[in-house]
Amino acid sequence: MSTTSTRISPFYSLPAEILDEIIRSGGKDDLQSICCTSRRLNKHAMRYLYRNITLESPCSVVMCFKTMMKRREAALSVRCIEMSFSPKHLLCSFWALAAAAIQCAELLTKLDVAMAPPLMHFLHNVHLPSLSQCNLPDTPELPLFLSRHPVLSSLAVRPPFLFSFYHFDDGAQPLSQAEPVPITLSHLIDFFGPIHLARRVLPGSPTISYATLLWFSNDTAHDIIPYLEGCKSLQKLGCVTTEWKPTLVAIIASHLPQIHDLRFHSSTFMSTPKRQTDEFLGAIEAAIQTFTSLQAITVAKLFEAPRCDMSILDEEFSCVRRWGNLCPSLQCCSLPSGTQWARWERCNEAWFPDMGGAESSLKVEWMGRAMLGGKFSKDLRDLFVDADGVDLYPRLVRLCALRGIFVEGGDGEELVDEEDSSDDEE
Repeated sequence: MSTTSTRISPFYSLPAEILDEIIRSGGKDDLQSICCTSRRLNKHAMRYLYRNITLESPCSVVMCFKTMMKRREAALSVRCIEMSFSPKHLLCSFWALAAAAIQCAELLTKLDVAMAPPLMHFLHNVHLPSLSQCNLPDTPELPLFLSRHPVLSSLAVRPPFLFSFYHFDDGAQPLSQAEPVPITLSHLIDFFGPIHLARRVLPGSPTISYATLLWFSNDTAHDIIPYLEGCKSLQKLGCVTTEWKPTLVAIIASHLPQIHDLRFHSSTFMSTPKRQTDEFLGAIEAAIQTFTSLQAITVAKLFEAPRCDMSILDEEFSCVRRWGNLCPSLQCCSLPSGTQWARWERCNEAWFPDMGGAESSLKVEWMGRAMLGGKFSKDLRDLFVDADGVDLYPRLVRLCALRGIFVEGGDGEELVDEEDSSDDEE
């Protein structure tokens, strides 16, 4: 004991500000060790140890929340609580302890308990004055909890089928079946959740900027889109549906032409026929001219591995070029192959695929073939140089000739002949 006291004695003379800086730079294990050295260091370390809490097991929940209940300074240090495990078959006393400890965290700003539906039964009467970000499960008690937190700026709600939907039966009906109850969140900026909740929240959220709507149930109505027309601050809209909905594109174009970022995701577990995907892409092409400020658009399948080959890249290249001509503000497209296409600012008609991912070598080869095949203008090809400033296009032509790759167009043969003649002269 005397050895420990002697070792840490120099710290006692340091100002509190310097101690805070030293402790702030430590990791979780360091903070736990510091807490055991002295009361003064324990007080300083506690503020950082409990600032951001990630709970990975019921045991860690009990230990952490009991400390928060006993020590007010620990509870007031908490800013973020996340339960990152799926609890099952736990007693009511467990959830009661969790709710009581969370209520003690008066300065809590972020709460992520989306994987713990039973907890909402004990939280619906809790008020956290500083809470601004939530990731919650969709339960019958959710509207009551939200009504007590009108200053939320970010709300994400996990649909029921994404967890074991069990709760304490107090006669309440699931939110999707209950009578529509308006929920006013006048400071809400970011929303992610099912469509039935969006109908209650978004009409009373004029400051919404980012919204992701989930059509996971049998509710296929698109009546929420006209409500968003009054949200002048809305910049990004995501739509997750069980299948491609071409009619949804036309409705969005009609009511939200000012959108900047538009994303469509199909959540079906079944393989989507190419005909349906092409029909959906055609609906986008028919409506894309309506969007006056659109900068990015995404079309992706959540649960289907993307396919990418030369013919698919050719089709997508033609698609993004047409879209770019119809919508001059468009700068980025991500299509079902998983390829992200970007418009080159120096040439509006030039679109290039990202070179990352598992298909990077395929995309590099496609770029070479595209240059040789005349998909880019000569002026644009002349801009491609290596680190020494030497044109890459003639080298690509010669490389393809040596490999016996046929290149459409007449430029290739002429350039090969020119290089051969120059080699002979040397």
